[in-house]
Order: sequence, then C-alpha cells, then structure tokens
Amino acid sequence: MWPLSDSDLLLERPPSAPHPHPRFVDFFRQFGTERKTYEILIDCFRLRCEDDYAWGSHNHGIYGNDPPLPVFRDFLARAKTAGLLPNWWNEEGQRECERVAMEDDHFNIKFAVDKPDIQEYYSDNMMPMKLRMAAENVYGGGALSRSGKKVLHVDRNAYYGGEDAGFSLQDAEKWIAAVKAGGSAVFSDAAAVTTVDAATSPQPLLSPSRAYTLSLNPQIVYAQSRFLPALVSSQIHSQLEFQAVGSWWMHRDGKLQKIPGTREDLFNDDSLSVRDKRSLMKFLRYVLQEDDTQNDGPAEAPAPSLLADALETRFKVPVALQAPIVALALSAQSAATTDLSYATTRIRRHMRSVGYFGPGFGAVLAKYGGNAEISQVACRAQAVGGGVYLLGTGLKAIHTPSTTSQESAEPSSLTKVELSDGTEIQARWLDETLDQIKKVWATILGDEAESQAFMRFEQREPDDESSL
Repeated sequence: MWPLSDSDLLLERPPSAPHPHPRFVDFFRQFGTERKTYEILIDCFRLRCEDDYAWGSHNHGIYGNDPPLPVFRDFLARAKTAGLLPNWWNEEGQRECERVAMEDDHFNIKFAVDKPDIQEYYSDNMMPMKLRMAAENVYGGGALSRSGKKVLHVDRNAYYGGEDAGFSLQDAEKWIAAVKAGGSAVFSDAAAVTTVDAATSPQPLLSPSRAYTLSLNPQIVYAQSRFLPALVSSQIHSQLEFQAVGSWWMHRDGKLQKIPGTREDLFNDDSLSVRDKRSLMKFLRYVLQEDDTQNDGPAEAPAPSLLADALETRFKVPVALQAPIVALALSAQSAATTDLSYATTRIRRHMRSVGYFGPGFGAVLAKYGGNAEISQVACRAQAVGGGVYLLGTGLKAIHTPSTTSQESAEPSSLTKVELSDGTEIQARWLDETLDQIKKVWATILGDEAESQAFMRFEQREPDDESSL
C-alpha cells in the first residue's frame, strides 16, 4: 500500500484553472458509473505522460524516476480546478480513483497504455484522440509551445486527416453515406461494392472492422522526396513505424506479376528477352540522365510527349511491357494517356530512391494507417505543443477585417471567425483546406465562391512527392 493522507489529496496551491472548451466540460461526467470515470481519468493521464515524454522530453509520471502518484494527484487537482470532474466527486471518490490507479492490473499509472488497447477496450477508434484533447483542457495551452503562437485547429469532420483519412470498415460505410449526402466538396461519388454473397459463404469473409484501414488517399514516401525531411525536422518520425516498400506487383490476366523495380531486377528477369532488356535499359538511361538546369526536374521530353508513343517510337519498347512502366510511375492512367514528363519524373525519383534507406527498396509506408496515421501524429504533436484541436467543429462565417496590415495585431486587423457551435474567435492568420474553402465561401459568395476563395487564399499545387 502507498502512503496516503487527507492532506495529499489536493495540491496545497491548486494551479490556476484553464478555460476548457464547452464541449469538454462534461467529458469526464458522461460515462455513467464511478468506476468508468476512474478508468477514463487514468487513461487520459497515462496518454498525457506519454505525449510529454515523446514530444517534450518531460520525464514525469509513468516515465519519471519519482513515484507517479503525486503527478496523478496534480492532474486530478487541475481537472477539479477547471471544473471538469463530476458533481459527485469528493475525497472518498478521489481515494478510490487513486487506489484503482495504483493497484488495478489494467488501469495502473505505473504502466503505459497503447493506443490499440484503448481503442479495443472502449470500442472507439477515436477514444485516444478524445482523451488527449481532454488532457489539453485539463492542463491548458502549454509550456511546450515551440513557436509561441496560439493555434486553433478546427475540423468539421469527426476524424483526423480530412481527405487523407483512414477508416475502419464501419467508419468507411459512414463516410460513403456522408459523401452521397453531399458532405464532401472533394469527393463526388463513393460506393461499397460486394462481389461475394456473405449468406452463402462457408466461412466469415472478413475480420473485425477495426482490423482494416481503408485510406482515402494511399501514398508512399520516397527517400528522394521533400516530405521525408519534413517528417524528420518536425520530429514526428520518431512516433511512427514504417514498412519498407521494395516489391512491385501488377494484376494481369487474373494473377499477380512481379515488376522489375531496379536495373538489377531487370537484368535478372528471365522472362524478358535480350532485346527487351536492351530497350528497357535504354529508356531507364534516359530517365536517369541529369538535367542540371531544372534541379532534378523532368528531362527534356522528345516529341511525341505521350508515354506510349515515346516508348514505341524512340525506345522500341513493346506494348506488352508498357503497363509495368506505368505501374512504376504510379499513374492511374494508361500509357496512351500518361504524359511522358510526368512518368519520367516519377520513375526517376523511384530509381534514385532505391538503396537510400537500405538495399532493395526506396520507399516506405506508415505501417498502420498511411497518411491518416501521419496526420494523427502531427495533430498530436500540435496539441502537446500547446495548440487546441477541435473535431466536429466547422467554420460557419468569416468576417474579413477592414485593414489587412501584417504589421499590426490590433483587433481591427484580425479576421473574425464564427464556428459552427456559435463560438466567435479572432485570428491573425486563417489557413483553410480546399474542402473548407468551397463550403464556407459558398455561403458567403454564392456561385463565385471557388474563384473568389482562390483569389483570397493562395493555393499551392501539390508537390507530387508520392501518390497512388
């Protein structure tokens, strides 16, 4: 048993109360039983300790050398001061919560908890995010902010990632229904197609819904890409696990066919004739030729500019071998409609990336969730850094200032924004996604929304580092 006294239940000088968002005022009060409230508080605390350790190098609680109980008491004191604890909370309730936190086999503040365990226990894929957001409302904005700027990130969706999100099977069905109801300005059509009759199948066709992640925008990260240094400089790479992508396959004639991904693979492919290998090597030499004047841009393309025409007329590559080349370029179009410079730029990046991470591969994939996982980790880093993240909250109205001086932060030069829950805020900078631009500005400008929005917010073309 650990030492416990009534004087230890609360800090002698409770911290000043943060200003929790109204949505989280009742977060710890909604779980019915007292036991469930204890569990939520403990998991919220454990995830916060993990985030502080991972992002701020703060070794306290679970990750510190000192006993974790005083740190947990501080967490409870802050939650009480902020008015977040249930009305029934008293000294007896706190003692019981501390007892569970120190003695329970599963909910124990001496041990870390993994995100998948939380998702499985609460049957809610979004519960880790909810717990982390609740912790932000307990501790307030934060000592870990690196840039000193106050950031509010709102997302009208109930999930991370926007157009790059990843879903379980059940969540994917909900997303499909939302798209059909006009809930997306980016996706115009979505459907779930079943080709096997589950009623007549002798065995279950699928594992549980959460065993799958369906990505809206599956991508890989090449070694020779500008996105990779961004992952490292932002320090979020240490919170991700990556899977090497070294083998390339295409579906043809009802079976999978391996594609030579390197020059060595090409030489060792016995299915190719010597003439075919010579033609393909000629094309690869062209792809890899340096162009010092364009900083790794596409080599000057000869006429004709379509990939199929160039392969046939200049490089003498048979039609049967054009599909694997298109696959290496990760083009969704056929060789007959794929631009030559588009294909050569992508194949060049692929070839130059091979061997950078290790022998035999040149790209990686976020292991468990692709782009959606990267988005979640980035949002988590922002929250730990002092930012505030609100899911399920959109922009209802935008009132532009009469002056737009970048030198002044006076209220008259700030943009006023009304959120969908009625909250009004002022911001010096407003950064919006394409989906949000179309929806919000349509309510302000009508049919001219898209053109006006692009005039007001400079849109950057995607740098095309990786796509599928």
